[in-house]
Amino acid sequence: MANQAIILLAEDNEDDELLMKRALHKAGLSNPIHVVSDGFEAVEYLKGAVEAKSSGCEIPLLICLDLNMPGLSGFEVLGWIREQPLLKGVPVVIISQSDNRPDINRASHLGANSYLVKPSGTEEMAQRIRCIETFWLCINRFPNFAPPPAEAATKAKLHGEAILLVEDSPNDVELIRRAFRKAGFDNPLQTVVGSVEAIQYLKGTGLYADRVKFPIPSLILLDHQILGEPYEVLRWVRQHPQLKSLPIVFLSGSDNPNNERNARDLGANGYYLKSQDFQEFAKTVAKIGHFWLSSNLETHP
Repeated sequence: MANQAIILLAEDNEDDELLMKRALHKAGLSNPIHVVSDGFEAVEYLKGAVEAKSSGCEIPLLICLDLNMPGLSGFEVLGWIREQPLLKGVPVVIISQSDNRPDINRASHLGANSYLVKPSGTEEMAQRIRCIETFWLCINRFPNFAPPPAEAATKAKLHGEAILLVEDSPNDVELIRRAFRKAGFDNPLQTVVGSVEAIQYLKGTGLYADRVKFPIPSLILLDHQILGEPYEVLRWVRQHPQLKSLPIVFLSGSDNPNNERNARDLGANGYYLKSQDFQEFAKTVAKIGHFWLSSNLETHP
């Protein structure tokens, strides 16, 4: 069960609000849900949480944000959230009727962590909510204002999308390959050993000029202790016009909160510790891959 900090749901449609609540319940998520019905109300609630001026407001563990709300739009609320020092590390998941590519890209560029299209039925919505819970409330590590919740187990089988693994330890590379196989993945796993090689791969230069053999990945897994500077890869990707929406998840053997904070401040989508237990690590790999490669809409070209 996930940590009992609140989830903030910003949704102005009563039918969609009910669908979300039913889906959350069906997904087994018991966190308290605070609902606001327009953009101004969302900002006022979050201001109260940040300024601690209201005993009824607390910084949420997760924000689920509809785009088309009265008052301030979801885009405007998202932009405001990412300007607040105490809120910029809170995961924001856009849940929208629109699968319009410009909307997806705009949300990503403004700092949304994920973009999910609303399905019509409760069961399908519940499945997507389970993905949200699995990654954001059970696996992903959070800044200090929200203690990390306990882990839960799932298994996924995914096909097609390449994964770029930036890892300089041969033992860890083999461990991660085994974890992917155990989790049922057949995604192409491209590996590079350091920051310079990672950027060459992403540029498509030198040994990596063949885009058929070395395609743009749908997910980057970045070890925190690679050769070179791990943040250099993150900075480069976030400044690249065509690649800045690529999800980047850090793998780390260190629980130093400064490393986690630096990664998030530079735009990492997730940060989690490498489990010493292989079975748990394989479960974690399955959950991360299922979220980023299956349920979450891609936001890169």
